[in-house]
Amino acid sequence: MVLRGRARRSRVVIAAGSALFIGFAGSVTAIAAPTPEPGVPPGYAEQEIRWHPCPSDILDHALAGDGYVAARSAVLPGLDCARIRTPLDWARPADGREATFWISRLPGTGAASTPLLTSSGGSGAGSLLDPHSFSGGMPRLRDSFDLIGFDARGTSTSSTAQVCDPAVSGDPALLGTGQREGYYVLDFSARSVARQLDDARRWTERCLAGAARTPDGTSTAPYVTYWQTVRDLDLVR
Repeated sequence: MVLRGRARRSRVVIAAGSALFIGFAGSVTAIAAPTPEPGVPPGYAEQEIRWHPCPSDILDHALAGDGYVAARSAVLPGLDCARIRTPLDWARPADGREATFWISRLPGTGAASTPLLTSSGGSGAGSLLDPHSFSGGMPRLRDSFDLIGFDARGTSTSSTAQVCDPAVSGDPALLGTGQREGYYVLDFSARSVARQLDDARRWTERCLAGAARTPDGTSTAPYVTYWQTVRDLDLVR
């Protein structure tokens, strides 16, 4: 399966924001370490990308994470979405278990466009609306490229969603101030470190408890890793 521009060129260029090509990995479980490299079953490799206007619930999830992009998206129509099927476990791609995630496209304005996969970097959040953000900062990109975004494994729109409790940890103000609930994260005293480790443990437990499950009841958490996500995106490419 390949993304094709209007000139039907079958390559994807990787765009960089704060990082080149970063997939989401919820670092809450051991990684399924595969060897050797698996192949791609035909049922996945040959699936067709069916673009259509993004469902409003998918956009609602994406808009909740970025106010700037949310404001832009209200006045920038034309974002299409497609759902991608992928093996749940790329170490065993033919075992019949599947995962799904969404990709988005903001079509280029030129006569011939090449797909450009965008990622603003960082882990833990989707980038379904990144095409709007990139086009706002670099308008001329659309002269030559269809801008592609994605909500990777672990995000709320994927079938492997990881639901973590921000009341336990993950405070968005933490990185800006270093302060959390009466202690300072850069305080490396034994008491402070013990409390921070306890927070991390409780947050991890909540994430594991809230992980999406397969139809047979298996947790999807062990499959939300960088290794799995990179292969999902290579499938799209």
